[in-house]
Amino acid sequence: SGGNLLIGTTTDDGSNKLQVNGSATFGAFVFAERFRTTVAGSASFAAIYMNNDSNTGLFQPTSDNIGFTTGGSEKMRLTSDGRLGIGTTSPSSILHLKNDTSTITLESSDTSLGPDQVWASLDFKQNDSSQTPVGSVANISAIAKAGNTNFGNLLFQTKSRPADTYNNTLFLSSSGSVGIGTTSPARTLDVAGRGRFVDSNSTVDILPSNFTPLVITNSGGYAHARINGFEVGGNTTATSE
Repeated sequence: SGGNLLIGTTTDDGSNKLQVNGSATFGAFVFAERFRTTVAGSASFAAIYMNNDSNTGLFQPTSDNIGFTTGGSEKMRLTSDGRLGIGTTSPSSILHLKNDTSTITLESSDTSLGPDQVWASLDFKQNDSSQTPVGSVANISAIAKAGNTNFGNLLFQTKSRPADTYNNTLFLSSSGSVGIGTTSPARTLDVAGRGRFVDSNSTVDILPSNFTPLVITNSGGYAHARINGFEVGGNTTATSE
């Protein structure tokens, strides 16, 4: 009818050269510009599946959404607004993971890491040309340092305007040391640059000065420091804490 081949039906839809009413088996490749299934399917019976495993494949849970099912249970959904949910059917962000224990694993296949080699990282980029720099503006990296077991270090880097180079903002070493402005902390807390410690009453400043490298101020007007059991500063005796 009109040059169309009908198998299992006498009703020509007028638009398809091959029309099959029922199941069809192909023992080789099938090439087509488009492939369409006329059923939405479900998590328990996918619209597109492999072999006889009908509860594992693709289906359409709602209009403009794609569901991925395995073993009869929906495991992943891609929504019409470009959000991907793994373990959830209602992703609230571009990538939404849900599980009893949601873990993201970054694994390096390199079996011969060298000193200062980055083996895993998260990169943060922005594309607003009115703000510089454009592109990568922050990074969190797992980095190897010298030593066969010194691989579990985290380096936090940021860029400031208008420079386009990374600042080593924070470094967490595998031994538990913290470096601010340095990637080689020699103490539990090692700060390269000025430092300030503030509580409700007192402020301690560490300054690059040959005369007053340590400045202590107190909102009450009197500031004291205890050094090896001796109290210095102010004009009154400090009270016990």
